[in-house]
Order: sequence, then C-alpha cells, then structure tokens
Amino acid sequence: PAAAAKKEAEEAPMTEEQKAKAAEAAAYLKKDPRKGVVRYTFKQDGPLGLRFSKDVPPWILGVSDGSAAAKKAPRVPLGGIVIAINGYELTEKDCQEAMQGLKKRPVVVDIDWPIDQGLPVVNRA
Repeated sequence: PAAAAKKEAEEAPMTEEQKAKAAEAAAYLKKDPRKGVVRYTFKQDGPLGLRFSKDVPPWILGVSDGSAAAKKAPRVPLGGIVIAINGYELTEKDCQEAMQGLKKRPVVVDIDWPIDQGLPVVNRA
C-alpha cells in the first residue's frame, strides 16, 4: 500500500502554487548564476558527500573526500551557502521541500561562494 500511495503522490496533479513554483524554478535555471555563485550539476546516482548546517539557507559544513562534490572542479567549497536546488531558492518557507531535491538526479545546486576564498573563474561545474 505504501508503494501505491507513493506512486499516486508522484502522479498527483500539481497545484497552481506548485506549477507557479516549477515555472519560477525553470526560469531561474535559464539565467546565468549571479556573480559569486557557482552552479553545480550532479548527474550520477549516489551520495553527493555534503554535510549541511541547519541554517536557512544552509552552509556547507563538510565535503567527503572522494565524493561527487569533492571531484567537481572547482571542488564544492566549505563555508559555501546553498542558495538554490534545482532552481528552487531556499527560503524559510520552502527550504525543507527544496532540500528533498538533493535525493534525485540530476540535481542542480547553486552555491554562494565563500568570500574568504578566491572566486573561481567558472560559474558552472
């Protein structure tokens, strides 16, 4: 029964609010990341290797060696702030919901680069 409920939830029609948010997210991803932000795209399954603070938006507290996040060039920065996941900006209201996007692939994570670390030349990885 749980699997059927899950399948039903996945196929449930989106509410107007969800459609509006999805359209906003799609528009957000079409634009280049703003200065100081690096947009990371993870396509492969498996853990990203990131540990987050409980803040909203969350900070990156840890990057596991050998993980998908560590293998990116530039490597995902410690102290970076996750400002959007799949184009959904992390606000007080929607943070938990947006963080669920980390479980799916591909996932697009926008990270505000820490000011004490030199900004990389690229804005996508």
